Amino acid sequence: IVYDANFDRFRKNIKKESDRVKQISGLGVNSDTARKDTIHYSSVPWFKITGLTHARNYKYKDSVPKITFGKLQEINNKRIMNISINGHHGLMDGSHVAKYLDLFQNLLNAID
Repeated sequence: IVYDANFDRFRKNIKKESDRVKQISGLGVNSDTARKDTIHYSSVPWFKITGLTHARNYKYKDSVPKITFGKLQEINNKRIMNISINGHHGLMDGSHVAKYLDLFQNLLNAID
């Protein structure tokens, strides 16, 4: 999904991509998939994940972070969503991941 700082345009981009994906079979890989200024996000909202391995082609050298979200759950009045984060340690370390997860948890807590 092409990022746009204007949330209304970004939401339209999300809808456009969602509609495209619903019409295809397979992975739907396109020229944007190989861009180096991207993050690969995916979700499996049907179940809680406890671990995940991302398939990749080792002929193509990349350091693109891969983040997958599991099912959103509410347990004891707390919102919980398991996340798998796969990133190259040369580009990000534990402090970066911790900041990302803190922000993500704050956003989950803010959902009405």
